[in-house]
Amino acid sequence: VAFSFLALGQSYSWPVMAGILLVLTGGMMIQKAPGDLLHDPRAFGLTVFAMLGSAAYSLSDAEAMRQVGAAPFLFWVYVLVSPMLMATLVWDARKMPFLFSSVVRGWVEAPGPILFAGVASYISYLLILRAFSIGADPASVSAARQASIPVSIVLAALVLRESRFLRRIGWSGLIASGIAIIALNQSVD
Repeated sequence: VAFSFLALGQSYSWPVMAGILLVLTGGMMIQKAPGDLLHDPRAFGLTVFAMLGSAAYSLSDAEAMRQVGAAPFLFWVYVLVSPMLMATLVWDARKMPFLFSSVVRGWVEAPGPILFAGVASYISYLLILRAFSIGADPASVSAARQASIPVSIVLAALVLRESRFLRRIGWSGLIASGIAIIALNQSVD
């Protein structure tokens, strides 16, 4: 928001700003352990770093959509990213063979969920790029992208039986509320 306002001349309505603040607050509080916000400075720092990374690639994606269409851009992103991911997997296999064997076993034993995740990832990114190509604001889209957090919280509780579900789902509700506020108050020029 600050970069878009200062460098790109983007203005935001108060409801959109409130929605973005709710998303940021929910995202920060989900990672928070009992105690104060800076109880775990490393987790806090990684959270801020991840949010800044998300902002950077949202701005990059939005700018790219001014230059090229979503489908060719997405194709080349996957062409470039796939070898890097494979290299990471091979690197991890050398350091942690048990992890590599469990990943390969997962691909062999349950290809359906893996294919579903890949297709869902591709389609969701295509929709995000489409939003940018019709003029959606990067800060608002970046906040709306965080809709994956409530979904992952529910899946973690159901599939992984993760603890602290109620606390996390409460903060996820705050994120969802912020996204709803942004969506209801966003106008595309």
